[in-house]
Amino acid sequence: AALKRATSALAGGSPSLVLRLAETVLAATPDRVEAMILRARALAALGRFDEAVTAIRRALSRNPGDPRAHFALGETHRVLGERDKARAAFERFLAIVDPSDADLVRDVAFARRYVEKHP
Repeated sequence: AALKRATSALAGGSPSLVLRLAETVLAATPDRVEAMILRARALAALGRFDEAVTAIRRALSRNPGDPRAHFALGETHRVLGERDKARAAFERFLAIVDPSDADLVRDVAFARRYVEKHP
C-alpha cells in the first residue's frame, strides 16, 4: 500500500512524501527494488542527484534486469547533462523493456526519442 501511495505522490509532484514512504518500505524490506527506484526518483526530483545515482545503482545491483531502474538512471544522467551515460542507460532500458507494458509506454517513447536525438 505504501508503494502505491508513493507512486501516486510522485506523479502528483510530492517527492518529499515519496522519499518518506519509500524509506519506510525499505526499513521493513531493504531489498525491495521497487522502493529503491522510487526513492531514487524522489531524490532526483529533490535535486539530490548523486544520492539518486547511488540509489539506482543499488537497485541495479539487486536486479540488473529491471527496466525501470535503467530508465531512472538515464533520466538522472540526462538532467545532469551527461549525454553519453544517459544514452547508454536508455539504450539498456530499450533493450530489456517489454514495449507493450502499459505502465512504461511513455518511458519507451521518451527513451527512443532521446536515443534518436543523441546518436
